[in-house]
Formats: sequence, C-alpha cells, structure tokens
Amino acid sequence: MKFLKKPVLPIAMFSIFAMTSHQALAADSVNGTVGVTMNVTGSCLINGGQVSNGGSFGNLDFGSQISLFDTAGATVKSSGGSLLTIQCNAGSSSTPTMTLISGANDASATSSYNHAMKNGSSYINYSLYKDSGYTSVINPNDAFFSSRNDGSTETVAIYAKAVGANGLAVGLYTDTITLKIDF
Repeated sequence: MKFLKKPVLPIAMFSIFAMTSHQALAADSVNGTVGVTMNVTGSCLINGGQVSNGGSFGNLDFGSQISLFDTAGATVKSSGGSLLTIQCNAGSSSTPTMTLISGANDASATSSYNHAMKNGSSYINYSLYKDSGYTSVINPNDAFFSSRNDGSTETVAIYAKAVGANGLAVGLYTDTITLKIDF
C-alpha cells in the first residue's frame, strides 16, 4: 500500500504568509481636526441686494414734462419700479442711517431748492422730501432715515419736487445725487 504524503511544509508556509500579509495590509489609523470659521459682518441690503460703494440705489424720474411746466413730482424707485427698500442687521447697537450727501449740480441750484438737473447751460431746480406733501425737506448732509436694525425690510420713501422756469431749453435734464448708509 502506498502512502500519500501530504505537503505539510507548503501549507504551513502559506498560513504564515497569509497572516503576515494580513498584518501588513492592516494600517494604523490617525484622527485629525479641521478648523471651521466664518466671520459675519454687519450689513445692509438695498432693494434686496448688496450694493458696492458707488453702486445704484435707484432712480428719480420726473418723466416727460412740457417746457412750460409749473411743478413736477417724483419718487425714488428701485430699478424694478418699487419704492426704495433697506434691510439692515448691522450687528451692533448703533442705528444704521441713510444720509443725503449732495447732488452733482447742487452749486447751480437757485431759489429755495437744494438740487438742480442740468441740460447744457440750463438747469431745473428740485428738492428731496421725506413726505409726499413736500413739507419736510431733506437737506444735504441730513440723516433722514434710521433703520430698525432688526433684519426686516423697510421702505424708504424719498419724494422730489421740481419747479419749472421760463426759457427752459428742450431736452433731457440729468443729475446724480449721492446717498450714504452708515451702519
């Protein structure tokens, strides 16, 4: 009878190799941290969006008038046609304010009006007001609006009245007024 010899040595070597390979494949683990930060600064949105320095807050359009008009009224509106809005959460105890700085042609304004629209060498005087009855004038460097500073959207109504004059040149009259928000 023939005895079969089992290959003991190859099986033993395979077992040692398998254990060694498994240990070599198992790596140590390392935990680490990642710092997470966010710096939130106070802000105010104009007409629902951020406006950079020098950006547009809206338009003041008196429309088309005849050359012999007496007075014309208008309201500052956003580019979408609604009244100007402001939404502030300044993150401090100070109250955000809106101030009228000046108009580009203020030096040419006459009579009791603070501003002037220009067409060549002709000017049309106008003033800005806090009310639709044109009784509460917004003067240059006047902080005319204070925000609740609670993150809610607030409407800022700025009314304007222009006064006609004899001999007005026909054409487009323009001006640029500067408003500032401190927060």
